[in-house]
Parts: sequence; structure tokens; C-alpha cells
Amino acid sequence: MKAATAYAKVASKDNPIYAKLTKGKAKNAYNIAIGDWFKAPVIRRIEWDEGHIRVLASDDVRVTRVRVTILGEAGQRLEQADADLKVGLGWEYQAANKGLVRVEAWDFAGNVTRQEFSPSRFQSVWEETGRR
Repeated sequence: MKAATAYAKVASKDNPIYAKLTKGKAKNAYNIAIGDWFKAPVIRRIEWDEGHIRVLASDDVRVTRVRVTILGEAGQRLEQADADLKVGLGWEYQAANKGLVRVEAWDFAGNVTRQEFSPSRFQSVWEETGRR
């Protein structure tokens, strides 16, 4: 809890997103920053279409970064880069290689969520099945 309060004291003053999110709510920026500290992003869906990868991820405040890594059969990294945010479409990345897709999503508080997906001829979509 110490780390969360230390983060919220600074972030609620330095990051305007927290103040913006207080409009119409009973919470202040500090409370929203505390909540963000304790809640990691959720990766909801990963789509593979001939190397074109689309990622839908959400967070209680905002997903700030999505990184895609393609791994070979032996677990070696074939490529890695940040996906581009496409308004209304989620995050997109064009892969040059086929392999295990590892997606990582970050929020303002530095929380990261990881999900791996192996696209195949028969399965080109991974979706979150349960709610957190």
C-alpha cells in the first residue's frame, strides 16, 4: 500500500488524465490513481490475419503501450516492437514472421499484462474467456 500511495501522490498531480477522469464522479484524482495502481490492463482479444495483428486491450484509466513479440519454435525472439494505436480499432502491428505471439499491455501506473497466442490454420483469434 505504501508504494501505491507514493505513486498516487505524485501521479495525481503530475498526470492530468487522473484529474480529467474525476469529472462527474465522487472520486478525486488521488483515488483514481490509487485504483489504477492496483488494476492492470486486460487483453481482451488478439487477431492474426496473415501477419497483421490486432489487439484489443483495456484499462480502468488507459492502456499506454502495447508491445508485440514473435517467438520461434525454440523460444527465440524473431521480432519485437510496439504496436500502433488505431483510434476505435485498438492496437495494430504487422509481423514479418510467424510464430508464437506474445502481447504485453501497460498502463500509466506501470502495470503490465501478458498474453501468448499461437495462430494456426484453424485458429486466428484468441479471446479472453473470463472476466477479472
